Amino acid sequence: MDKKKILCAVLAGSVLVSSNVVYADRLSSIGSSKDGEVRVIGSPYGNDQDENAVTDLTIEDAVAKAISYSRNIKNMDESFEIAEIEQKMTRYAWQSASDATANITYAIALRNLTNNLKNYDSNKEAEKEKIEYNIKQLFYGLKDAERSIELYDESIELSKRQLKIYDVMLKVGKMSQIQYNEAVTACQTLEANKLSLENSIASAYRSLNQLMGENINKKYNIVVEDMEYKPVSSELDLDAAITKALSSNSTLKGLSDSVDVAKMSVDTYGYRATTGETNSNKESLVSQYEQASRGLADTKTALTSGVTAIYDNIKNAENTYQQNVLKLNDMENELKLKETQLKLGKITQIELDQYKYSIEQLKAQQESAVRSYELLVMQFNNSNLIM
Repeated sequence: MDKKKILCAVLAGSVLVSSNVVYADRLSSIGSSKDGEVRVIGSPYGNDQDENAVTDLTIEDAVAKAISYSRNIKNMDESFEIAEIEQKMTRYAWQSASDATANITYAIALRNLTNNLKNYDSNKEAEKEKIEYNIKQLFYGLKDAERSIELYDESIELSKRQLKIYDVMLKVGKMSQIQYNEAVTACQTLEANKLSLENSIASAYRSLNQLMGENINKKYNIVVEDMEYKPVSSELDLDAAITKALSSNSTLKGLSDSVDVAKMSVDTYGYRATTGETNSNKESLVSQYEQASRGLADTKTALTSGVTAIYDNIKNAENTYQQNVLKLNDMENELKLKETQLKLGKITQIELDQYKYSIEQLKAQQESAVRSYELLVMQFNNSNLIM
């Protein structure tokens, strides 16, 4: 047996790292329920709690709690109420104005208030959609992270078994001390990486609780439903998605309204300047208008690029997933051969287990890819999730 190949196999052992690992912050355990749902059991970090206090938490429940608690939505509601009052007062003052200049000044103020009010419903809905997206990112990241913890455990166990073999090889002179030390370091690195992931999992649970307005140390049985992979790129219309984004994106609406008000300020400057109703000079107002116009144009370009990039990412994700399906099929066929080789004494049990581990890695990667794919499709269909 080639000891260098064995050592490389240990050092090259990797675990699933979710693309959403920033959200993957909680240590848990997984089990399948009768209805096919996967439950990720809550983090042991934080204050000790009575096990009976732990309850199931679905994505839908978490989204509802987060929306109900959202400070942004509460602030939007309060701003809307204030804007309604200011609109009434401004409209009354405008109608009561005794000269044309004052009329124009109030008209500009009223235009700005009206723009803010008309976007209230769409902005509030966009905020709710962002909350749902963020909650899903957290749930899926936690699920991926838990799977990574399981893979770390398997990899560490394999490394420790391999170290026992290396210990014998070192004693009989079949391995150098440097090679042995490298193997020990590789195992220690795995344990350190696992601890780091556990800490990030705990952090993500705190983030989840903060979104919902709950005690940051509260634990749950996170319910994550099994997901079926369904490629949709053939049904997506990139041009239609870009057109929709340019007409409905909340950021663009706000910038467009700013351009509208800035243009009105420039167009009516002469009326206000004659009676000293403005402290600005026309050059300044023109500059503000031009800057607002450039900002709007640049944002449109960025949004178009963003939607196109998401579309490309969806197609690439589909291609990668399909390639891994074929790879996984080949590996499972190869596994049968290796099981025969083990019976014939051509490979060792640990070599077979290491190969089984690589299959588990790829399966976990595919499970994560399905969840990441759903988030990509959500972004493609809703430009507010892009910017």
